[in-house]
Amino acid sequence: MEKKLKKIVTVFFLGIAVLSCTKIEDDRIFDKSASERISGAISEYQELLPKPEHGWVLEYFAGRGRCCGAYNYTFKFDDKNMVTVKGETAVGEATSNYEIVQYGGPVLTFNTYNRIFHFLSTPNGFRPQGAGEADYEFVILSRDEETDNLMVKGVKTNNEMRLKKLEEPAEEYLEKVDNIKQYFSNSILATTVNGKDIPTARTQLRIDFMEEGEEAISSPYIYTSQGIYLYEPITLNGVTVQEFILNFDEDRLVSLDGDVIIDVYLPPFDASLLWRTTVDSDNTSQHFIDAQIEMQSLHNDNRFARLWPTVEPEFVLGQYTPPIIGIAGIISGSTTRWTSGKRASFTGVAGQKTQLDAVDLGPDLITGIIFPYMDFYGEVFMENKPYETEMDDPDDPKEIKLTSVNNPEVWFIIKRD
Repeated sequence: MEKKLKKIVTVFFLGIAVLSCTKIEDDRIFDKSASERISGAISEYQELLPKPEHGWVLEYFAGRGRCCGAYNYTFKFDDKNMVTVKGETAVGEATSNYEIVQYGGPVLTFNTYNRIFHFLSTPNGFRPQGAGEADYEFVILSRDEETDNLMVKGVKTNNEMRLKKLEEPAEEYLEKVDNIKQYFSNSILATTVNGKDIPTARTQLRIDFMEEGEEAISSPYIYTSQGIYLYEPITLNGVTVQEFILNFDEDRLVSLDGDVIIDVYLPPFDASLLWRTTVDSDNTSQHFIDAQIEMQSLHNDNRFARLWPTVEPEFVLGQYTPPIIGIAGIISGSTTRWTSGKRASFTGVAGQKTQLDAVDLGPDLITGIIFPYMDFYGEVFMENKPYETEMDDPDDPKEIKLTSVNNPEVWFIIKRD
């Protein structure tokens, strides 16, 4: 028993000695306590945030797992804890309160309602928790000593984001972002890394890189005023990248080190305009004439045919019912006309600047229910894509002949409305 007590006493005093050494070591490393250091950081950030002339932009990744897209928000902080917010999710601006508080570290919180910034986190009937539990409180992780840019982390989602100093007015920054977003809206991508081609696909949420023999890399991304920024660094063919700058003149994204190039292929003409085709032997192949005959036959049995009896020998390509883009036929009556057809996203073709491709988005959501056969023109188009284009004026086309690459017997001529 005595030996056992001696062991216990020895362990007890040894523990005190270790703790004392640890405390001494901590005192040597830090001149201040943890709470004092956090308080100092809070004061530092409170002084920093109002300083930039144009404010800040937050590259905001929404939802757990970055499931709900990425958006740019601009902030103009003042020294009275007020912030003015602009962003991609709403027009105009809104002002509300902000604070930097201590919560295991400095936390930037937008603690009163802001109609722009709290839009994604506001619950409604469709989103009981907001958009994937979107963030409005952010742990400040670090500060870049050269740029003053901050890295922050959403309290709810754990998504890490950049909070960057703006070098231009917020309105100009957001306008540039919108221009780049529109530029990419109908594009396809092809990536080259040190001469190696890597198949690439893009959705509204992610870019997928499919390197042969490797597991596909899927990365969320956000548009910037100069190009795109990936959520986190990725490695392609041994090269690590995260940010790309868009070269408009060459239609390509280039990594900051220049080693990774993503070529951007756009439609050869503006398919968001309205283009018309007369369905006859002078303007289309027999395939479209047969489609019109079949649609008219089916339409004759439709109960609405007494109001709109004619399926016109004509179809339109482009934005036929704003904002719907696709290929639509026309049904007419004595005083009114309906367009109905197939929705589509028109794209370019990798390595072929004069070719047009398309993604089938299905029949018209409203008139397609009433006139389900009116997407037959679109069916012919989709079955024979992509198309080589011949333009009367490549710089400002008014008339274009499209010929199927896979079946040259399928062709049609469109004219600008």
